[in-house]
Amino acid sequence: MKVICLASGGIDSSVLMLMLKRMRHEVFPLHINYGQKAAMMEQKSFYKICEFLKIKPEVIDISNIGKLSIGLTKPDLSYSDSPFFPARNLLLLTIASIYAHTKSIKVISIGSLSNSIFPDQTKEFMKSSETTLNIAIQEQIKILTPLIDLNKREVIELARKYNFPLEITYSCHIGSPDPCGKCMSCKERQTIEKIQT
Repeated sequence: MKVICLASGGIDSSVLMLMLKRMRHEVFPLHINYGQKAAMMEQKSFYKICEFLKIKPEVIDISNIGKLSIGLTKPDLSYSDSPFFPARNLLLLTIASIYAHTKSIKVISIGSLSNSIFPDQTKEFMKSSETTLNIAIQEQIKILTPLIDLNKREVIELARKYNFPLEITYSCHIGSPDPCGKCMSCKERQTIEKIQT
């Protein structure tokens, strides 16, 4: 089966691509630059991951949307005080559905997990988005969320089980070459990796 896979360069979407490949699906990785502070580092990791998995990367740039006042995109806003990008996953899924349409692909995959922090990461949101996208593009698009019953620790365990090099992923919101260690993603990753070592 052909699958468009939304990929950030982080752990969840990287393990998602790994699992889809292991399930013998043909993976079309899609990275979207929406003006996030970490765009450059995320994209660099995305390319490394695609090279490791031997799949062809695709990048779409909508970075002008980063002019909106969101902590993940605006330099003068704190990524820790304002980490929520309203409707981000709906935006990403919409772009992925358009891309899928151009490729005649009917399946989109996204690496949402069970311990969702934001409202656009839940099972309910994914089901609703699938319905909306099917109406909007007049096609039957399926949204796959194979990791949605797993938490971050379990995803990292999967990566290690299949010898996936987690060091090539990037999870920091600030976008510096060395992770800041202070943002939500850095703290989550540090906590889990400490528990597992």
